[in-house]
Amino acid sequence: MKILINKQPLDFMLEDESSLGEVADGVSRWLDPAGLVITAGRLAGDGASRSPEEKERWSEVSLEGVDEIDFTVEDFRIMQINHLRTLHEYFELLASNSARRPGGNGVDDADDVIAQLPELLEGLRAILGQRQMTVLGAQLAELQDWLRDTNSSHSDASPLAAHELNEVTDRVAALDAAVVEIERELSDPAGALLKQLAQLEGSSESIDQVAVWLQSGDDRNAMEAVATLTDHTQQVMRSVATLRRLQSAETADAGVADEDRPTASRPEDPVIDGKPESEFYRELNGFLREIAAAFENLDAVLIGDLLEYEVAPRIDSLLGFAAPYAHSR
Repeated sequence: MKILINKQPLDFMLEDESSLGEVADGVSRWLDPAGLVITAGRLAGDGASRSPEEKERWSEVSLEGVDEIDFTVEDFRIMQINHLRTLHEYFELLASNSARRPGGNGVDDADDVIAQLPELLEGLRAILGQRQMTVLGAQLAELQDWLRDTNSSHSDASPLAAHELNEVTDRVAALDAAVVEIERELSDPAGALLKQLAQLEGSSESIDQVAVWLQSGDDRNAMEAVATLTDHTQQVMRSVATLRRLQSAETADAGVADEDRPTASRPEDPVIDGKPESEFYRELNGFLREIAAAFENLDAVLIGDLLEYEVAPRIDSLLGFAAPYAHSR
């Protein structure tokens, strides 16, 4: 049986696979390090060809009588960027529509807007990470509920009040800003990382102050500082991961065999503080979660100790590890 990727033959040996889903899973594991994903498949055999729909049901598609499988493969990062740019255009149109004042409702197609939001949410879930989806998904759901409630209160088709139009504009602008930032992070990960490193370094300077704020009763500033530090840490980790995937794909395209790379530069072998990158991240995230839990008891001593002795040194190590990737353009 022949297996093709975008109509190009692939040297891939079948073992015990008996369904299209099992083959797709194997090919996907091979593609994953390069950031590529299967988006469609075509089967040829018995003098006919067909394109099975619903990828989630490919496990039910037998390979009996199939002579050839041609997978359509796309760059997941490019898919994300294109989807986010479409979302940006959608928000621009929505903001423009809501800004109309004289002679119109301002959101006279609110029913259409509400109807599209669930589809937008599903599209976002397919392309965004958990953290990004949590932020945008919650804001989109709030916008959906607000539009529905506001539209219901204007059942007589009367125009929205100025303050309601302003609220639509503000909500859409906040969503659009988040979308643009994520798209920028994906389009220029090195540039985004450079900015994120500066932000992380700046936020880490507040570590010494957190315990002082807690002891003086300023819980709000303390919690905001830790939340900001956590956000910037996650952003740096994501950008480094993106850049490493891109470098790995470029190396593969250049025909350099993985075994020919220097051991220290292999994408699966990075070390931070003498530990594998994944282990380092797991420990750092664990301490950040421990700090978040300590806020429930407002344990200033524990929070201060964790920040000073566990988090701060690891942030310094992360800054040093990530800095070269910011200059990899």
